[in-house]
Amino acid sequence: MYIMSRRKRGGNENPKSKLILVLITLTGLSFFGLDRMYAGQIGMGIGKLLTLGGLGVWFLVDGFRVVANALTKSQEGLFGITSWNDDIELAFKVALGLIILQVIGSVIGGIITASTLNSLPKKKKKKKKTKPATEPANPDGQTDKEGLNLIQGNM
Repeated sequence: MYIMSRRKRGGNENPKSKLILVLITLTGLSFFGLDRMYAGQIGMGIGKLLTLGGLGVWFLVDGFRVVANALTKSQEGLFGITSWNDDIELAFKVALGLIILQVIGSVIGGIITASTLNSLPKKKKKKKKTKPATEPANPDGQTDKEGLNLIQGNM
């Protein structure tokens, strides 16, 4: 197992488990800033929590960064993490497995939803009732310019 030792400003090391970061992200807990808090960025984590993942945008961007880092088997840290103290290959396998399970679950959920919607009884459309004319219709169907009915012979 290769552990990269990269120093942060000031000489502080911050090694963390890539597997735990991947699990926090792919279970959705990063929406509440737990990924940033785990990385040691408590203030950023609280900000992410209070803004509900930056209205979802921050959550998505961080999620893509963590997943890309795991799937490319990158040795580089994220969010101030200087190195990984666990097996990068295991984090890759877990990330790939969880993504596959989420895709399969989405497909199955879509199939179940579609079949449920197709089996529901369909509502009958109500016919709109037309109101009868308040005045009897002109027998020859002609009207003048103002829309008044003209009766033959009477003006």
